[in-house]
Amino acid sequence: FSDMSLILETTILGFKIAKERRISLLNYLSENNIDAVLYSNSDPYLVPDVTYRGSVDYFGELPVVFRESMINLNISLPIIKSGIPLRIWDVLSAGGFLLTDFRPEIPFYFENKKELCYYETKEELLSLCEYYLSHDSKRSKIAETGLECVLKYHTYKERLKSLLSGVEPLL
Repeated sequence: FSDMSLILETTILGFKIAKERRISLLNYLSENNIDAVLYSNSDPYLVPDVTYRGSVDYFGELPVVFRESMINLNISLPIIKSGIPLRIWDVLSAGGFLLTDFRPEIPFYFENKKELCYYETKEELLSLCEYYLSHDSKRSKIAETGLECVLKYHTYKERLKSLLSGVEPLL
């Protein structure tokens, strides 16, 4: 708590900016005839043309939502500059199709348009939504390949093997 400006920037302002960005993108999609459903405990009036379903149980219901949704959006917190957001792992490990904003580490772990899809602009987000909503088999194949990738390379067991292989030469 020694740097109050950093705390303010990374918490209050960071979450406020993320919320505004998510609202803006969801409204943009709905203005362009993309039917979106929102599972959240946020106020539904902020995205009036999006179907609001409230919050769901993280461990029981959310994996089902991810698996059964045509497209799952990940809109990362802009204050997080590196790393893979947990939502990416959640969606892919549930067998869902994921459309996420670009993060520099994603290409090290996943192939774009093979295991997940990423966008860099709101126009690209819209274009990808339109494309994958009308190409069921391609969307399903990407979701299937994403799940296979997670199960093959990104389980706790595989992560521990990788970690330990880096430590062994030091022993």
